[in-house]
Amino acid sequence: MDTTLTRNDQHQYHRAGMRLMGFSESLECAGLVYTSFFTDEAAERGRVVHKICELFFKNDLDEKSIDPQLKGYFDAVLAFAETHCTGTGTYYAVEQMLSHPVYRYATTPDLIGKFWTGTTQAGADANGHIDLYVDFKSGVPAWWHALQGAQGCEAWNKQTMQKNVVKGFATCYLHADGTFKLSEITLVGTQQYNAAYRDFLNALAVTQLKFKHGLHK
Repeated sequence: MDTTLTRNDQHQYHRAGMRLMGFSESLECAGLVYTSFFTDEAAERGRVVHKICELFFKNDLDEKSIDPQLKGYFDAVLAFAETHCTGTGTYYAVEQMLSHPVYRYATTPDLIGKFWTGTTQAGADANGHIDLYVDFKSGVPAWWHALQGAQGCEAWNKQTMQKNVVKGFATCYLHADGTFKLSEITLVGTQQYNAAYRDFLNALAVTQLKFKHGLHK
């Protein structure tokens, strides 16, 4: 049996004939996030900006192809890379699909790698570098971003078999004026991290129960 993890155009994940819940799907089905309130413009901007990030970190971006109206977001990505990736350049995964073998969910983290955060950052090495999961957003901060970070960390760390284990997550907010804001780093095992992951698992359990009994939309 083919055990390859796949994702279709509706962002539905499957492995070995089994449906795995995705992050956004889990929160929406549980009634915690309503994507119907997202404007088409914001959704399209987010999709394109994420693609710009993916191609940039894969070193496959044609800068001439960027819509001039979104150039500021690309400049923000550059600013992030110059600040936090200079001297490291180590990316373990870029838009790589992952699944959690125990809780049976799937996710696609934006970027997992080694970043410079300064020597005063808890968990960083003597050179100020730390292995993190970084998620990029072109919108405003939301409460569920922490849940996304925690579930991504857990899926990655469960699959890596103790190699290149991430120590935490952060969200990078990209702005149209070419600037960025990196959230405070949430370290694995802290109270805030554990609470975020627990909240996600609760939402996942509700979603899986709805699917089991045919109560999903």
